[in-house]
Amino acid sequence: MTGQALRWRARAGTGVIRDIHSQETYFCHHTQLCPKHAPLVEGWKPVLHTGEYVTFCVGRNPTQPEKLCALDVQGIAGTLLCDFAAWKPIMYRRSERVKISRIFADEHPTPQVQEVQEQAEAEADDDDDTAAAVEGVSGGESD
Repeated sequence: MTGQALRWRARAGTGVIRDIHSQETYFCHHTQLCPKHAPLVEGWKPVLHTGEYVTFCVGRNPTQPEKLCALDVQGIAGTLLCDFAAWKPIMYRRSERVKISRIFADEHPTPQVQEVQEQAEAEADDDDDTAAAVEGVSGGESD
C-alpha cells in the first residue's frame, strides 16, 4: 500500500499514516520503520516527516491484536527522509570555513561529516593559494 504520514510524535515514536487510495488511517510505531541507515546517535529513533510518502503493509498491532496498524514502513523510493536529515552544511562568508550544524557533531563524527569538513579545508587552502598569487602579481606591479 502507499500512504502519507499525517502526523508523527518523535518523542513517543508513534504516528499516523493515511492510505492515499482508501483514505483509511493506520497507527505506526517507530519499530515498524525501515530506514536504510542506522541513527547517528545510539538511542535516537527513526522518524517520519509530516507529508512524507511511504509504502507499507497492513497487519495486526502486536500490542493490540484487535486493531490494524502499518507494518514494514519504507520510503516511496526505498529510503525515508530520516536517512538524509541528520546534518546539513552551512556556508558563511568566503573567508570562513564551512561549519557543520548538527547536535553532537564533535562527539559522534560520521564519514559524511568528515568528508564535508575535508572538502571545506581543501577549498579554503585553494582560496589562500589564489589570494597569495594575486598579492604576488599586484606586489610586483607596485615596485
